[in-house]
Amino acid sequence: MREPIANKTHYSNGVLTLDKQITESYENERGPGTIPVKMEKLATPEANLPVKAIIVPHAPIDLAGPCASWAYKDLAEQGDGITTYIIIAQPQKSLKSGTTLETFQMPHGEIRVDQQFVRDLVSKGHIKVDEQIHKEESVIEVQLPFLQHLNKNRLEKIKIVPLLIGDDVDYKELSADIKEVLLEQNKQVLFIFVTNLTSYGRNFHFVPFTEEITQNIAKIDKSLIDAIKSHKENNFFEAVDKSMVPVSGYFAMKLYFTLLNPKKISLEQNYLSGDVNGDYKNCVSYASFVIR
Repeated sequence: MREPIANKTHYSNGVLTLDKQITESYENERGPGTIPVKMEKLATPEANLPVKAIIVPHAPIDLAGPCASWAYKDLAEQGDGITTYIIIAQPQKSLKSGTTLETFQMPHGEIRVDQQFVRDLVSKGHIKVDEQIHKEESVIEVQLPFLQHLNKNRLEKIKIVPLLIGDDVDYKELSADIKEVLLEQNKQVLFIFVTNLTSYGRNFHFVPFTEEITQNIAKIDKSLIDAIKSHKENNFFEAVDKSMVPVSGYFAMKLYFTLLNPKKISLEQNYLSGDVNGDYKNCVSYASFVIR
């Protein structure tokens, strides 16, 4: 069993207070404004394209929750067809890659790992089980309150495939492995890629400017957002290299670009942590995308 490590720093530890925290994220002025409501099919074929993946930030819910809630709202309104979520993030305390077989203990109860998927994926040889790095990282854990909230009527049915991706994997080979297991198991999944955009300030060792901070961060963000929206891998990593910006999900995004061939990519929300707490000397840019 993997015990939670972010339940007092990133989200509330109680079921009722956590539900309230997530509801307030949806209803926040920076959120979509309402909690999700499952909808009938929409009028246009484009609107009915199924969600394949989302890109969401990681941070305390009070800061990044309203941003992430835009993407999770689309998942909730799509319905209950998906039961397995592949969550891909970069570890923040190491550059090692690994997955886990341990059940995650959360305030709303246990959330199980898709054991067969993980075992089959590991057997391909391009990622290993590493329980230790998962015990020390909260970047995947902070997504689980949203997942459990939108699946609260069927918690026992949902499973996750937690993948921490560092610099020690062959992204194309791992991408091929994931696709192969999906075919072998005839499984439909939804991908959750976790990353923040620009992290600015001395806390992040990135201070290329000290004036017009928000405007300069917006310029960097625009180059990253445009590359994601156009699904141009080279443009994304060239923008990172040019600005030398620390992107917390850099390696997760490498897997994103090799895994998916989207038909439509929507930027749902983008703002700075400083817009919430007033601190622009050390601030992080959050963005959420829906990929169809």
